[in-house]
Amino acid sequence: MEQFIHTIISFPSVIFTVLLGIVVIYWLLAMLGAVDVNVFDFDIDADPSSLSGLSGLLLTFGLIGVPVSLSLSLLILFSWLFCYFAAAHLLPLLAGTIFQWMAGIVILIISFALAIPLVARIVRPMKRFFIEHAAVSHSELVGSVCTVMTLDVSDVFGQAALDDGEAGLILAIRANTPNDLTKGDKVVIIDYDKNKGTFEVVSEKAFQH
Repeated sequence: MEQFIHTIISFPSVIFTVLLGIVVIYWLLAMLGAVDVNVFDFDIDADPSSLSGLSGLLLTFGLIGVPVSLSLSLLILFSWLFCYFAAAHLLPLLAGTIFQWMAGIVILIISFALAIPLVARIVRPMKRFFIEHAAVSHSELVGSVCTVMTLDVSDVFGQAALDDGEAGLILAIRANTPNDLTKGDKVVIIDYDKNKGTFEVVSEKAFQH
């Protein structure tokens, strides 16, 4: 155990250890409804030549079709695993030499590179669970009742689940503040903002009155 702790808090593993810690905290908050699961999501154009940075990377390696937070979490997890085992077995051979840090940098890069195709294979069968059905337009959802998934709902934050008779929909919702909406409450969609891609809601009780 002592060797394990030493490895994960030493370079290069410590880089992914910190990132993995952030991922764990994020998913704990997501489970509590304190953050949106899709908070990191963005629109990806179909033309790869128009993309750069993270969006280009995700599209190039087939990591789209699932929430960005899921792809990034898996990338960090497997990068951490590859980095840990490489550091634990290879770096002791170079201990005390200038090549130790150089090898650490190489391990960082290779670990991330190895994680990309692995995660791409893992998320491929998951994509069908995140397909957005276009049969129902956003405007048709006005008047629907959904369930709040986040701890609160404001004019800039909120998420709700809508039972559409199939896999269900996760919607970004907004509401006027102050309000007492919280996780588990029933709300009614009263409008859709196509510019922001969000739904304005009110509590079911307020809507009935």
